[in-house]
Amino acid sequence: MDAPSRPDPHQSPGRAAGCWTLAARRALSLRPRERGVLRIEGGLAWVTLDGPHAGPPGDQGDLWLGPGDTLVVAAGRRVVLESRDERPVTFQWDFAPQPQAVPLGAGLAQDWCELRQGLGLALGAGGRLATGLARIGWRALRPRVPGVRPAT
Repeated sequence: MDAPSRPDPHQSPGRAAGCWTLAARRALSLRPRERGVLRIEGGLAWVTLDGPHAGPPGDQGDLWLGPGDTLVVAAGRRVVLESRDERPVTFQWDFAPQPQAVPLGAGLAQDWCELRQGLGLALGAGGRLATGLARIGWRALRPRVPGVRPAT
């Protein structure tokens, strides 16, 4: 495996995020200490994940990933990455932020305000529609006098 092509100067020692190249017919085993995202930049990769596997019966954790494909890898999960053919695989490894719990009422005030505003607009539009329909109905029901032009 070659050195990172885009090292991060702010990265702490022991963290190997960046863009890497895996030579043809080579394999690499990863067991990240932190949750990360594997993104294939070039080539075709055969990726094998250790269990447990949540897929269909017979799924042994084997995936084929091509350019643009991503895979989120949990901390401590073993991943084996292999070049599929005679071409090298270029991949990027980035650390993914841990999902954070959102408090139950977060954003509720904003949502309530938007709901009230939307209901106000809908009621206003409904009122204008009812007024317009009433005017049309009133004009249709008014008696017509021959030779007299109705007022608008």
